[in-house]
Amino acid sequence: MPDIYTDSKIIIVEPIGLTQGAEPMYASYLSNALADAGAYVTVVTFDGLLARLDSKVKHVSYCEKLPGGQVVSPVPLGNF
Repeated sequence: MPDIYTDSKIIIVEPIGLTQGAEPMYASYLSNALADAGAYVTVVTFDGLLARLDSKVKHVSYCEKLPGGQVVSPVPLGNF
């Protein structure tokens, strides 16, 4: 029986990744587990994630911050 996650492309969107609590931890746990199962996983956040991601997981931050906290224009997501 084939593994349904092998070579699948999955995007996980975590809009509140810089808050403390279950949300960033769950996004990290889920994305790492899917990557371990063979999927190509991209985590998309607005400005970061407090939890740790494996090196197999791609992280894209939608906004870039300048020193001092000023947010610049959104970064194009491109091809995940």
